[in-house]
Amino acid sequence: MANRHIRAFGIPPLVGYVVLLIGFVGFSFYFFQKAGWAVYIYVLFGLSFIAKFSRRPRNDLLKISFRKKEYRTIRIVENLLTALPFALFLAYKLELWAILGLVFLAVLMASGNYQLTPTKTLPTPFFKRPFEFTVGFRKTFYWFGLAYFLTFMSIGVGNFNLGAFAMMLMYFITLSFYSEPEQEFYVWIHSMTSGRFLWHKMKTYAIYSSLLILPIMIALAVIFSENIGVLMGLFFLGHIYVGLVILAKYSAYPSKINIPDGFLIGLSFIFPPILIATIPFFWRKSRHRLNSLFE
Repeated sequence: MANRHIRAFGIPPLVGYVVLLIGFVGFSFYFFQKAGWAVYIYVLFGLSFIAKFSRRPRNDLLKISFRKKEYRTIRIVENLLTALPFALFLAYKLELWAILGLVFLAVLMASGNYQLTPTKTLPTPFFKRPFEFTVGFRKTFYWFGLAYFLTFMSIGVGNFNLGAFAMMLMYFITLSFYSEPEQEFYVWIHSMTSGRFLWHKMKTYAIYSSLLILPIMIALAVIFSENIGVLMGLFFLGHIYVGLVILAKYSAYPSKINIPDGFLIGLSFIFPPILIATIPFFWRKSRHRLNSLFE
């Protein structure tokens, strides 16, 4: 399944795994360098990925498809494989107790099913339309809890970088709400031009994401007042980058973002001045793509 997902982006699986490995190692080094209590939070990151294999519908299907012993073996193996990259990096850091805790919990989690989303409808501070934030918030609410927890820890240990990381994490979470193209019907029902539709999407994102990110930003600004300029820069750049991704999403609609466009987005993240060119490029391309739906 992982290979099919990587091929869907037009990347050979081997290349995709190499890129993921480099990204994982880079993130791990950066996180341990900047974050206080990094070991404990790092283990929580690993467990959050392992928990995705414990969803009840998925495991009910496995129980139907395999005998009890085979099912148990599959669950333990997949949990340990998911924990392996985190355990190897912890071994590099000589964190033996963290490794033992991670492995023990990974095996323990293989014996049960866990509902990562609430069984009842979770209230949100957002309206039903547009749908991205209501659906996305209910799927990822625990990640928001982690981001706020990291902010609390940042203030407690006096580590501004950890708080800045929590703020960037919020942007990556909300960015995931726009990762999949919706059905054409949910675009077609808007009675507006393609330009107004794009502005509507970006304006809604700016308002709704600010409701989630501003509490972190304000708390950090009060405690780390000398870094207000950095916080303002992160805030505005975060909104601009997500706006760029929204434009890129609709520039390829109803397909996913292709490799050349993904490269342009990545280049924009690395070298912000080219946003002057990439934003108008994706704006024109997305309007052209959407015009047929709004005729």
